[in-house]
Amino acid sequence: MGNIEDLYTQQRSLRRELYSTGNLIKGSLVTLTRRCGKPNCKCTRGERHQGLFLSFNIKQKSHLLYIPKKLIKKITAMVNNHKKLRQIVDELSKVNREIIVLEKRNP
Repeated sequence: MGNIEDLYTQQRSLRRELYSTGNLIKGSLVTLTRRCGKPNCKCTRGERHQGLFLSFNIKQKSHLLYIPKKLIKKITAMVNNHKKLRQIVDELSKVNREIIVLEKRNP
């Protein structure tokens, strides 16, 4: 636990970082392989098609959203931004708890 001024400085820094996170989306990227069903396709001989999907939940039901190749970088960045946001919120909560403890001791 640091001194209260250091904690306030850290709090301000985390809040700035929080606001600069960028566009985000909650979910996980998963690679799935499948067969298309066309009779003469390579996937009927064992070489399946690969695709990237965004996996997410709505009202406790899992969903998959196909991500075309042209959007992979964009969606990957958005998923990573969501993870970063959660880390920042966790760290900010920790700092705020420490501030509360110090303020209780020294009103």
